[in-house]
Amino acid sequence: MRHTKTKIELYKVRTFSEKFNDTFDFIVQHWRLILRYLCIIVLPLSILQGWGLDSFFSNFFMTSWAGAYYDNAGMGILAPYAGYILFALLSSIVVTSIIYGMMQYYEDHPNGLSDLSWTDFKPSFIRALKRTGILLLAWIIASGVFVLLCVLLGLASPILVLLPFLAAMVCIVPLLLIAPTYIIGKDGFRQSVGKAWRYGWATWGGILGLIIVMGIFTYVGSGVLSIPLIICFVANMFLVSSSDAATLSSLSVVFTSISYLASVISAFGNAIFSILPIVALGWQYGHAAEKVDGVTVEKDVEHFDDLPDDTTQAEEPNDNITNFENL
Repeated sequence: MRHTKTKIELYKVRTFSEKFNDTFDFIVQHWRLILRYLCIIVLPLSILQGWGLDSFFSNFFMTSWAGAYYDNAGMGILAPYAGYILFALLSSIVVTSIIYGMMQYYEDHPNGLSDLSWTDFKPSFIRALKRTGILLLAWIIASGVFVLLCVLLGLASPILVLLPFLAAMVCIVPLLLIAPTYIIGKDGFRQSVGKAWRYGWATWGGILGLIIVMGIFTYVGSGVLSIPLIICFVANMFLVSSSDAATLSSLSVVFTSISYLASVISAFGNAIFSILPIVALGWQYGHAAEKVDGVTVEKDVEHFDDLPDDTTQAEEPNDNITNFENL
């Protein structure tokens, strides 16, 4: 990997190794800036997310120990988990908006992210946040339509339910480019979906390979930061099954604090390592846009009129000759 300060071009045909290298180069070059905004914006959400996860496990073990799991503790278990899911979704939206907002700003400015301040970055972040919210709304609507279709096909014949699932497994790969195409690009929602669909099918194999590789890195990294939470989970299960009420009460404060801290570390670690596939898909979008539509060629044609007029420059010597004769 090339950890250089050279600006990385977005719209460029890349090999798989170049996409891999550019992903890590972008993160390494700007890790301080990325981490700063993650700590400011995402960490508070991770703290709330950790609260939901820790409360879920605590209520689950305590109600299981008390034998009241099926009697009156359903909401005490499900409510914290619902909070965990909600804050995890918000965290994912914010992380996506930060990264793609940075990539859009990086592409639009000659100096990239050098000396980037919040005042400079705020418009790009707000724009990315709004577009990410629109994508979330579209995803909810599409999911509802998908579920309705599965129900209707299931009523007709149980075997037909497999058809939309098989279609979704194939189509989900090109649809992964909708987010970078819409958030980084300049087009509206419909145009971006159409472009992402074309780009996705033209580079289907590259998207799949990139997601698998980056998914492995994300899974391993998140797993390492989740080890303290797993240890707390196992320890909690052991204490509940082998201790009496007095022992549990004496250990509850210390153990709850450690477990909560481990939950926050796990949640924030998931947010950090989710950056890898997000950045990788950004470069995949640039690769596909250049490969399919030749974006840089279109930009050169659009700026052709801005080039200096050679004819005018060529006529200047003749004017000088005329002026010389008039001396």
